[in-house]
Amino acid sequence: MRLNTSVMVDIETMATSPDAAIVSIGACAFDHEVINTHEEITERFYTTVSLTSNAEASRRLEAGTIEWWLKQKPEAQRALFEEPVRNLRAALVEFRMWAQALKPAATFIWANDPDFDVVILKSAFNAVGQIWPFQYYNNRSCRTIKHLAWPNDDTPDFRSGTVHHKADDDAVAQAVMVQHAYYRLVLS
Repeated sequence: MRLNTSVMVDIETMATSPDAAIVSIGACAFDHEVINTHEEITERFYTTVSLTSNAEASRRLEAGTIEWWLKQKPEAQRALFEEPVRNLRAALVEFRMWAQALKPAATFIWANDPDFDVVILKSAFNAVGQIWPFQYYNNRSCRTIKHLAWPNDDTPDFRSGTVHHKADDDAVAQAVMVQHAYYRLVLS
């Protein structure tokens, strides 16, 4: 049982601006004070989002990002179209309901970079008339804790056979990294 619940979120997009089209949302619940393996983080969320519904919500697609996706590994590209593909509003409602159902309630929302993932998600929530389920002061950055724990950029690889750029796999790998960094900084 978790004592503290954090949510790690990762999104895949078709642009880098705050109004970027979101093509997948991945998340997991974890306790940042406990070290887990990928297999032990079982409360996961994943959905793919249709580009059509993004366009209907005036979400942006950028040629450079699409070109970047075309250079990624086939398994990462395939993950963008895993069924079921939801419309943007339904995907965001589903994510909000998942996050709000966590026990104990989530305290923090982590992202590799909240200035990217969280900003884009909040913008999308606003675009479809939904309320963002987290307080702004609970945003946490993976990049910051990683830099503090491994200032010489000698961070171990926490991917463990996951698909790079598959949102839920990235979220779990980032959560495991945060747990190890927290241990290295506070508990060791």
